[in-house]
Amino acid sequence: MNDYENPVWYCVLNGTRIGPMPWQTLRERARRGELRRDDLVWAPPFQTTWRRAGSVEGLFDEATEPGARPTVPPAPAPGRGFEPLEGEEELPRPTEPRCRQAFRRVWQRMVYTLFRPFDLARWFSIAFCVWLAWLGATPNLQRLVDVKEYQAQIRAGAAPLRTLATMMFDNLLNTPWLSPGMLMVITISALTSVLLYWLRARGSLMFLYRIHHPHATIRQAWNAVESAVLPLFWWRLAIDIIGGFAFTAISLGSAFSLGLGLFRSGNLNGCIGAITLPWALTWGGSMVFLFLVWIAIKSLSFHFMEPHLYRDRQGVPAAWRRVWTLCRDYPLAILRFYVLLVLFLLTAGLALMGFALFTCCLGLLLLVIPIVGAVIMLPLYWMHRGFGAALIDFEE
Repeated sequence: MNDYENPVWYCVLNGTRIGPMPWQTLRERARRGELRRDDLVWAPPFQTTWRRAGSVEGLFDEATEPGARPTVPPAPAPGRGFEPLEGEEELPRPTEPRCRQAFRRVWQRMVYTLFRPFDLARWFSIAFCVWLAWLGATPNLQRLVDVKEYQAQIRAGAAPLRTLATMMFDNLLNTPWLSPGMLMVITISALTSVLLYWLRARGSLMFLYRIHHPHATIRQAWNAVESAVLPLFWWRLAIDIIGGFAFTAISLGSAFSLGLGLFRSGNLNGCIGAITLPWALTWGGSMVFLFLVWIAIKSLSFHFMEPHLYRDRQGVPAAWRRVWTLCRDYPLAILRFYVLLVLFLLTAGLALMGFALFTCCLGLLLLVIPIVGAVIMLPLYWMHRGFGAALIDFEE
């Protein structure tokens, strides 16, 4: 049997994509002369590349006349369009963003990519992109807490959250931030953080590429997103630095308003006792407002700006203009998107809690193992990453 005798084939005739169809139907089109050797065809073994029909062994009989068509549409550029999957229902592209159809589409692609058939090698290949996208994104607070002391207090039944906050507060005040050793540690940490930002930006775009092209390899995904990595890297780095400076400014302002000497004393109870209602409304309200704005920008960036950047490759400002147009023209669709996303994440959280209880919390230990955790959570990551990309895929 020919290696290309797959049940799913597509062809382009007169500028129109036709499929999916079985190998026998494609051969019949070639026999009748509807499909010429210069026409483009696609099957899963081709991964992201459309090929000339004449290059597919066994498609044409030797007696078939090799005609040619005057014009042939080019193969799709990397990053645009969804690669068809075997057995996947081809849904028509809507004329406006439709949340339920987008959710159904990304769910269907997840099922046909990860489960039909189940391919562990593909799971690990895609999970590597997920792991790269979240590499180093979780903050490590162990340096601010004496873990052994806190564990001892937990066993003694005397370790409330207030004790944990006091430990962190005292360690922040007592750390020699301006010592040569600490400055070196800060410099190395900053350079490492910049490298991780770059890797996470590439990993996020690679994951988007694998959602659109599940049959691609890690190397193909790495190379395909090259032009969009630096713009996304600089955007993510800039928004986090600006947000960090803004949070720091509000924190310092609140500290000075209470009295810097009170903070230097290390008396957490005294600091809490000095807080008044006007102070809480002014500084606490400012902090909450800034946090909500920062979260909104990060969320819109993740779900809509990054897919536009990946798809159009026109830079961050152009991608944000597309997001602004989307929010302005379809505000209800954006609202429905977030409602559906929250419901899905809540359902996934309950399922994760059930998994933890069923395994007596031992299963959660697997989530902290590099790559393995990404493999286990891959369907959840797929839906979270692909939902926004599917929503913006409509006829404009």
